[in-house]
Amino acid sequence: MAVRQERPDEAAGARPGAPAPRVGGIDLARGLAVLGMFGAHMGLADDLSWDPATWSEVVNGRSSILFAVLAGVSMALLSGRTRPPDGDQLVQARVRILVRAAWLFAIGGLLELLDTFVAVILPVYAVLFVLAVPFLRWSPPRLLTLAGALAVVAPPVDLLVGQLATEQGAADRPFTDLLFTGVYPAVLWWAFVLVGLAVGRLDLGAARVRAALVPGGATLAALGYAGGWLSTELLADGRPSTGVDVGFPQLGEWDAAWLSGAAAHGGTTFEVLGSTGVALAVIGLCLVLADRLPRLTYPLAAVGALALSVYSAHLVALWWLDPGFPAGAGLWLRFCTAALLVASLWRLLLGRGALERLLTWSSGRAAGTGPATARDAVGPPEAPERAP
Repeated sequence: MAVRQERPDEAAGARPGAPAPRVGGIDLARGLAVLGMFGAHMGLADDLSWDPATWSEVVNGRSSILFAVLAGVSMALLSGRTRPPDGDQLVQARVRILVRAAWLFAIGGLLELLDTFVAVILPVYAVLFVLAVPFLRWSPPRLLTLAGALAVVAPPVDLLVGQLATEQGAADRPFTDLLFTGVYPAVLWWAFVLVGLAVGRLDLGAARVRAALVPGGATLAALGYAGGWLSTELLADGRPSTGVDVGFPQLGEWDAAWLSGAAAHGGTTFEVLGSTGVALAVIGLCLVLADRLPRLTYPLAAVGALALSVYSAHLVALWWLDPGFPAGAGLWLRFCTAALLVASLWRLLLGRGALERLLTWSSGRAAGTGPATARDAVGPPEAPERAP
């Protein structure tokens, strides 16, 4: 089966105002992330262990981190792909990204007003976009170096600031919650977006890049989770470390065990390394599968292409169902089936999702990238949007 190849000018971002073809593997990975977050929200399993009955818990934490890494990839695709923008193109790219960030923050705020049990990721997602904007011209090695430094430095900084904020009664204030004390502290998650930006600057169609992502990601995951296990054994007397989930200790207290382990949402260096490795391996596999099995993977890629709309719709559905619904695998399967069917039909018939159209149209207008972008946002689906 023939796979559509990018032209050099498309891959390099030579026409910033023109519609760029979608990268099927990125949509596929984003679809996995969205359905994985469904599972995390619906309580598929208890703590992850060697018991196969708990293996579905792998979606907890790792799905949202995959989503964050893909945010960085999206930033690269919006800003020149393999060729970092400069001059007017850099200004336009920054405007497009900042406008999208503003919409994500607003949409996330509205979803939070529903007051569901879900910690909405979109406001932090918007903050991460803003934090990554100054680094659009950085090379992949520099981005990965900075991400690595953040992986080491950010966890103790986050813990210390969390202690200070708790002592001052400021832990629940919006700014503190977004950056330090929330479920998705931006100071930690910044590293994931920078890694994604580095990946997006690579030639994602090149076999050597895909060949490096899978084993490289697997190796990083092994190092992170092995280091988390070893640190728990050495520092926490064999007790699992859940990091910031247990709350911040009193100011002035310190125990190295608080930075041990690699539990989901633990906020440790080991979790950052392990979950980033999982994300990179998944992205590499999805790039290959989307090219080799385009028809089979189309429904899941459709969910990824409409990720913002699907994610928002599932929160509205959870609100409508009320917290008393029976969570578990059955509900998760029903949500996944509905998402796959609706997203596939929508993409086939209408192209972009409703919220995706809004973000694309408004960011293109704000950046002054011309009518081509507006047509891409509100017109009929292009060839890359249809089933292969």
